[in-house]
Amino acid sequence: MTKEIESQKPLRTPVRLLSLKEKPWAMETKQVVLGVDPGFAETGVVILERERPGSPIQAVLARHIKTEKMKRKLRVNFRVTTDDQRRWKEIWGALDAICGMYEPYALGVEAYVLNPRQKGSIFGIKTLGVYTGVLWWGWSRNMYAAGFLPQDLKRRFCGKQSASKKEVEDSILQQVIGLAELLGEIPETLHEHIFDAAGHAVLVLEETDEMRKMLGLA
Repeated sequence: MTKEIESQKPLRTPVRLLSLKEKPWAMETKQVVLGVDPGFAETGVVILERERPGSPIQAVLARHIKTEKMKRKLRVNFRVTTDDQRRWKEIWGALDAICGMYEPYALGVEAYVLNPRQKGSIFGIKTLGVYTGVLWWGWSRNMYAAGFLPQDLKRRFCGKQSASKKEVEDSILQQVIGLAELLGEIPETLHEHIFDAAGHAVLVLEETDEMRKMLGLA
């Protein structure tokens, strides 16, 4: 009887607490941040730097990550999700390579609001996975990661939600040094992704600035 009762006791797994590393955004003077406009087919990526809080913002990298569906003939014998997994690994691998070169301490990424009425794969779950997956990727790399909505860009760069994409892009070009030159190396059809990534990078840069002020570090 005693053995039977003991076998019914819940197993207690020891919990190992992880010690958090010091956050670079709070400790370092030079600021390096990453902006991402996520997408399965095309992902825009921008790295911004500045020597110290308040100094001019410089774009040092603008890149797009492209993934393609496997040809239908090659994926008839397994689930589409298996091919999606392969594409997702390509995105993560490219982000890892960029992170290794520039070591950004913060990540600004466009957030995605799930729309139950959206046509496509299971109410946009796949798209939501790409957007939130980039956030989880940043957190797993000890980055300060934050999501922003498209209207946040309009308010920040134009002061009004009714601003057009062209107005937002012109304002970003005025405030981010070197971005225009980097855009020259990217097809014009992909510029929208680069502008969005740069805008989100500026937003997360300013958010960490405000956090430094609250902590008395600025």
